Amino acid sequence: MGSDPICTRPCGTTDGTPLARQDVLDTLANDPAVTAVLGFYGITGRFRPVGEITTNRIASAPQRRMLKARDNGCMWPGCDTPATRTRAHHEPPYEQTRRTTTDQLVSLCHHHHRCRHDHGFTIDLTPNGDLTVKRPDGTPLPTEPPGRKLPRPRPDR
Repeated sequence: MGSDPICTRPCGTTDGTPLARQDVLDTLANDPAVTAVLGFYGITGRFRPVGEITTNRIASAPQRRMLKARDNGCMWPGCDTPATRTRAHHEPPYEQTRRTTTDQLVSLCHHHHRCRHDHGFTIDLTPNGDLTVKRPDGTPLPTEPPGRKLPRPRPDR
């Protein structure tokens, strides 16, 4: 976690009490009930949350709301499943990171979630939610934006 750019910023509580960065990281790593809210203080001095890191496996309600606003449905190229029928998927998998953070979550429908886990597809996810999906042989899927149906190959006649 120490190589993440967000971990180089000053840490503190919402009332302004400074915290040692290492104490925050140690607590996150060892206490499954702790949630860290990432944010910044704007020009007005008001705290603006931009994300959340938690050691819980399941995305929190605020994380799911942020995903719904960011992704607006299944992010698999060409899928038009609405946000109400998707789930938060960890990329990389939770088993590797042991944390849940908004920039490592992507909305996937049930079918595409199973494609990722059970059928050998891989996902490259950027912190802003853009993704590239690769087939089991490593070739990328066409980059048709989500919500647009991919053209089906025509059978040779």
